[in-house]
Amino acid sequence: MSKMMTGFPITEFQDERIGDLAKRYRVPREAIVQDIAQDLSDALNHELDRRERIANGTAIKPGKNRTGEVQEITLQMLQRIPDVDNKLAALERLIEIAKSDTGQSRKVADFLLAWWNAQDCGAFDLTTLWQVDATIADDMIAVCGLIARLHSYPDSLGYKPVFQRIVKDWRNVEAE
Repeated sequence: MSKMMTGFPITEFQDERIGDLAKRYRVPREAIVQDIAQDLSDALNHELDRRERIANGTAIKPGKNRTGEVQEITLQMLQRIPDVDNKLAALERLIEIAKSDTGQSRKVADFLLAWWNAQDCGAFDLTTLWQVDATIADDMIAVCGLIARLHSYPDSLGYKPVFQRIVKDWRNVEAE
């Protein structure tokens, strides 16, 4: 037996888990249901877009330079991200901090460069969120939401030159 969650069927076990989460986080059950439904809808749209690109022969193929196509797809995905303008504004603020020379600039640069290339530039320790101003931490969290939904690197948003400069300034190497 299953119930419907804003158009999606759920089992009794899943319904119980939603109730448990609502209690644990002290939020209304409906808030969790709406959030899950939005994530499911976003995932479905993403998968439908991917399959449509494959069917149309426009899927991104490894080994080819298709930067324009990646940017077009990224722009389409951006339009589906809730509160995207605020998340992009948060990214811009973090970039400005990383380009400056303040006490928190290195921490912000570390965060951004972990997105750019964690293997070469180093990972980001999440406890660093405790060490920055609350507004900076909020911006980092907003950008995490952007990254999670975008499934793309900053160069696909046109930030390649900016991130190359941050790499040069903070890692003393030239970025490709």
